[in-house]
Amino acid sequence: MQVVNSHLKILVAEKSLRERRPIGIQTIVRETGASRSAVQRLLNNTIKNVPLDDLKTICVYLHCTPGDILKLEEVPDNA
Repeated sequence: MQVVNSHLKILVAEKSLRERRPIGIQTIVRETGASRSAVQRLLNNTIKNVPLDDLKTICVYLHCTPGDILKLEEVPDNA
């Protein structure tokens, strides 16, 4: 079975290391204008519907593509 997983936490951690500063939810929301709920759900990989305007602003912020944030991954079937 395949599922879509968010890798935003990894991308934010990489940006944080590059810029040598902590980057949390509040920082992302303040610097991008994306909704707090979308950022939080993407970071926690609990998002089911992604607002495209938020996804776009996060991609611009991280200099990445939507495919870098959201990845289709194989998970084993438990049947």
